[in-house]
Amino acid sequence: MLDNPDSTSVAYRFELPDGTSYSFTVSVGARPLDRTVSDPPEWAKLDVHECPHCPLDATESPWCPAALSLSDAVKTFGDLRSHERVALTVTTPERSFVSPGAG
Repeated sequence: MLDNPDSTSVAYRFELPDGTSYSFTVSVGARPLDRTVSDPPEWAKLDVHECPHCPLDATESPWCPAALSLSDAVKTFGDLRSHERVALTVTTPERSFVSPGAG
């Protein structure tokens, strides 16, 4: 599953009660997987709330790779109810975890 040995990827698949499904991969690590985000959100800028241990320099890398990795999910789920039950599968390089479902 890993294309980049210096990165950790976690894949999420959400299945909603109406049958709609969404899949996202979040990548973080020393060299996160390359990804392009059209119109990245301002909250994903490195200098907005930079982690104290962040090794990146905002002049060389203005966007936080972890925040960019999450931005599609944040945009997609922004209008959904946070308490809606979903079936969720989380896949890491080592294993997969599956929730009981939307029931």
